[in-house]
Amino acid sequence: MNSKEKEINMIYTMKDVSRITGLSYDTLKFYCNEGLIPSVKRDSHNHRIFDDKDLNWIAGMRWMMEKKLLFPIFEQTKS
Repeated sequence: MNSKEKEINMIYTMKDVSRITGLSYDTLKFYCNEGLIPSVKRDSHNHRIFDDKDLNWIAGMRWMMEKKLLFPIFEQTKS
């Protein structure tokens, strides 16, 4: 990409991310509140907005959970 080309970064709502990732709205909200998705921003109406980096982060986090490299936070608090 040369300096004149701009990278296009999509913006997604909670509903969009829930649909794309397969996570429920409540699970996504929980992950955000617990800081598991660290870079989520908010729009002028204080709604969470996500970008492509956030989607990649979620995909990586879910992969690590599936491989048992990262345990869901609710399992860590059971003991």
